[in-house]
Amino acid sequence: MAVHFLRRMLPWALSFAITLGIGQVLPDSPGRTLVLVVAYICVCGRALSVVFETVIAFFSRGHRFTAVQLLQQRALRGLFVIGALIALGDAVNSSRLVEMLGSELSSLVSVLSNMLAALFAARFIIKFKRPVRHLICNRPFKQRRDASTAVEMIRSLVGSGTSPRCYW
Repeated sequence: MAVHFLRRMLPWALSFAITLGIGQVLPDSPGRTLVLVVAYICVCGRALSVVFETVIAFFSRGHRFTAVQLLQQRALRGLFVIGALIALGDAVNSSRLVEMLGSELSSLVSVLSNMLAALFAARFIIKFKRPVRHLICNRPFKQRRDASTAVEMIRSLVGSGTSPRCYW
């Protein structure tokens, strides 16, 4: 999994590091700051989508392969956008950008981007509820057979008292 993560993330991280290095050589300007913010936004969006892709790759065997394939094909772009919006909300709160944009405009952009990220996250949850539920609920027989009472109790508490068959 680490190799998969590095293979997906390393080019983006190296590009970001090179952009930061070149940004240190250039004189301070609004254009340089914009490029650095865009690079930060892109690497954060990619990081969120790669972490999600790496986590669901654990489930890529057997009967859950279809759900994993669906999530890999359709969910990663939305996760990139959510991560990018979160990073934008974080970036405009930096002292350099607050100084350039003013405190009111930077606060407005931060709040709007965080609200959009929350709305897109809610849309993501609703849109991909079924494949994620399929990954969580369809456990192999050995895991179901060997599950302890504590694990079943935790699952039932988290599932709001639903049966272990995961009907939520």
